[in-house]
Amino acid sequence: MGKKFIKQFIIISTILFIGISSNATELKFGGSIGYNFFKDKVTIFADKIMNKGKSGKSGSIKVAIYATESLYESGGLYGYLMGEHTFDNQLYGDYHFTDVQQTVDYIEPPVGKYYITVALMEYDGEDYRIKDFQSFKDPVVFGIDAEMKKELELQREKQQSLAEKNKEKELEEKKKKETEYKFQDDLRTQTLLTVLILGGLRHMINVP
Repeated sequence: MGKKFIKQFIIISTILFIGISSNATELKFGGSIGYNFFKDKVTIFADKIMNKGKSGKSGSIKVAIYATESLYESGGLYGYLMGEHTFDNQLYGDYHFTDVQQTVDYIEPPVGKYYITVALMEYDGEDYRIKDFQSFKDPVVFGIDAEMKKELELQREKQQSLAEKNKEKELEEKKKKETEYKFQDDLRTQTLLTVLILGGLRHMINVP
């Protein structure tokens, strides 16, 4: 952690970009896409990276992971580059990479809550352009230091303690009510028995 962050602005075009070989390519993710942070590394996962074009060869291919302040859906991607990997090989039409798993150095963004986007990019002779992407709807919080973690842990412990106390109080109230109901039931039973006994005695006394 503790590395400087890089903020980049990526322009997305809806047209197919021209690869180095001057043939149009159609790079796409296939299957599941994901990521995993561990210490100062991030691993990017993809079931497939495909060139769905029928001919030609792609430009240089790269996967990158970004942190954005709002959920990225289309258009310009403005965010913090956290890691990237450039593949050694290009893709011919109708070919693909499978079981992609690339672990790279992780550059943490500034403290805050961000949405994560994994981008598939291709070099078109001038720059890398986004050809496909996967955005994740659940935001991730970055930059929680030791003191903040300690404070959050104390808050969780307090909440847990309060929840346990409330549970104990509820159990005590439940037991109290059960005791009251039992006492009332016993009292009703005793009253009924008393009435029956007195009724029986009166009957016996009245018998000639």
